[in-house]
Amino acid sequence: MARYFFSMKEMKNANEIMIPENKFNFDECVKQGYLIASRNKRKTAEKLDAYPFPKNADDVDLTEVMKDWFPLGENDIFLSHSHSDEKLAIAISYYLAKNFKLKCFVDSCVWGYAETLLRKLDEKYSDNNNYDCRNGTTAHVHLMLNSALMKVMHSCTSFIFLQTKNSLRNDRKGVKNWTYSSWIYSELSMSRVMSDILYSDKEKKKSRSSCILLESAQLPMGYSNITTNHLKNITLEDLQISFREDWQELYGCSNKEKIFENLYVNAK
Repeated sequence: MARYFFSMKEMKNANEIMIPENKFNFDECVKQGYLIASRNKRKTAEKLDAYPFPKNADDVDLTEVMKDWFPLGENDIFLSHSHSDEKLAIAISYYLAKNFKLKCFVDSCVWGYAETLLRKLDEKYSDNNNYDCRNGTTAHVHLMLNSALMKVMHSCTSFIFLQTKNSLRNDRKGVKNWTYSSWIYSELSMSRVMSDILYSDKEKKKSRSSCILLESAQLPMGYSNITTNHLKNITLEDLQISFREDWQELYGCSNKEKIFENLYVNAK
């Protein structure tokens, strides 16, 4: 289970953060990050294009489909973000991997597979003119994706939410922390549940559940009063300093969790 929960606020100077030996150049990190992501997506797409779906819908084992289409892998950080901040997430992911061997799960890299899977299921098993049938495949795919994302989050050491004007908005009168994204709502809800399990031993835990993601982020509806007070605030520079100093001088790359623990304890 993820043990350290952070919120990384929008960087005022995202293009360069100056730590001489670990300089973050946004444009270069985006370029290199997308090159790696594109190679990985191409390999995955080739595999999924040839995926052997059964002839009949009642022979489809969705548990096995989920394992094949949304493999868990091994990751250190679950990087939650708005789709509009994909470049920033890709850049941070590449930077942390290159400099500190930290592997980030960038959740937006999975969304394309979900849409491809939905299209394939609809083409093979659905009557496009049957609303209930189409709605059923959409529910299955979104639930599979949500389940896979929760499993990845559970397997990571740390959860980092990129809190920007794209992910949480405060431009509605009388409404705080509004998001149009059901994915962000679900990921923050699950991170809150995990944080409560680990750290809220004195308070009675309120029942919270993640939603089944049927809502489209394109529709002008959303969720209000999103809770982020379980997340500790950090910056990319905090990560740079912690891993540069602690990694090289104290722990070495074999004890990344100890560095996350120190960062979590000292963050506000």
